[in-house]
Amino acid sequence: MEKKLNISLLVVAVFLVTNFDPCSDNYVYAYLNRADVQEALHAN
Repeated sequence: MEKKLNISLLVVAVFLVTNFDPCSDNYVYAYLNRADVQEALHAN
């Protein structure tokens, strides 16, 4: 059971790494700094 779990975790890890977008932090930063988003989040 433990070996099967380890293999499953490895498959998930490889999937996540291969589908990583290195610009995703830039997208989040830009989105969270939009005036309408900050207003909706009640940010000051």
